Amino acid sequence: MDNDDVFEPFRIKHNGVTPKKGAILLSVPLLRDRYFKKTVVYLTEHNSEGSIGFIINKPLDFELHQLLDGIPESSIKVFYGGPVANDTIHIIHNMGDRILRSKRIVGDLYWGGDFEQVKFLLRSDISLGRNFRFFLGYSGWDPGQLQQEISNDTWLVTSIDIPDLFGDGRAPQWESILEKMGGKYKLWTQFPEDSAFN
Repeated sequence: MDNDDVFEPFRIKHNGVTPKKGAILLSVPLLRDRYFKKTVVYLTEHNSEGSIGFIINKPLDFELHQLLDGIPESSIKVFYGGPVANDTIHIIHNMGDRILRSKRIVGDLYWGGDFEQVKFLLRSDISLGRNFRFFLGYSGWDPGQLQQEISNDTWLVTSIDIPDLFGDGRAPQWESILEKMGGKYKLWTQFPEDSAFN
């Protein structure tokens, strides 16, 4: 049996789901890119000018107060959002009615907004941190680039329940989302870490 036969169950054909704001991108098992291996990307923008999203399953090894002055000490995690502008902080939250200049994604989920207001809210009540996800950097695609990558079977497009972004602050996992999808996608979770293994 050659490697093509071994890896056939882990290949996909584009599943026909169109990327849009609020959709999830799951990297395919064969993707070995150091930034996007086994990633779950939440799309906050997708239009003729390009696409923007944030990796939501890669928490970093420090908390928000270690990165920003004026934030009370807490266990609020910061996530690796992607390789673009990774010296900048971004937010996804469900407090659009309380934060100016927030951009609505879908439902009551927003991204961006007045960061000074965010800091003020956290200083007033640190427990409000459960309503935010903080990211260092973001993931971005030029016009047509994401569609091309999807056509090349780099990403699977799907969706996720919004509460999974918040709750207890744990990251939605690549494996757990695939398991929920079942069938062939559940099999993807068994893909060997060493692609030379057979």
